[in-house]
Amino acid sequence: MGDSYTVGIGAKQGSYNDFRVMCDALGLDGIADGISGSGWTSLQEGRVPEWRVENKLGSITRKPQYIFFSLGYNDWSADIARVRAAFPPAVAAARRIYPLAKIIVIGPATPVGSTTQLNAIREAMAEMCAGLDIAFVDVSDVVNTANKGLYTGSDRGHPSDAGHIYRGMQMAIRVSELL
Repeated sequence: MGDSYTVGIGAKQGSYNDFRVMCDALGLDGIADGISGSGWTSLQEGRVPEWRVENKLGSITRKPQYIFFSLGYNDWSADIARVRAAFPPAVAAARRIYPLAKIIVIGPATPVGSTTQLNAIREAMAEMCAGLDIAFVDVSDVVNTANKGLYTGSDRGHPSDAGHIYRGMQMAIRVSELL
């Protein structure tokens, strides 16, 4: 479950998104559920994380080995308390529907480098993951001020094709240690 990065915004085709690249590199058959503009604090119909988990996991026909969450970028201006309130119910829903699936959280990152607020969200996510015995993958500075010209799209908010490939491979390297 992710945001516009998972949709593949900035890529020439949707199958170029970073999640798909990661899955291909790891030999996983992943289903990307990305909604542009969504985050842990989303309140709009169809975007609330707990509801998204219930709707997606309740409708797939195969039992997943892994459930990946990749949200947080769109929470950059949100109150950390709202992030802390939204995450545990989404995890509880995933564990209720597929109790044997391993949950892996991909931490938030920006297309231009770290920010104070996003770092606070990342730290809160890592802390909650540790408390809930969930794997946390930190990709906070994979794309940064030094390499953003190579990996950030022309909109300055999403990865380019090269950025999706780079992020996906960096995610795969980190996730491979957890499988």
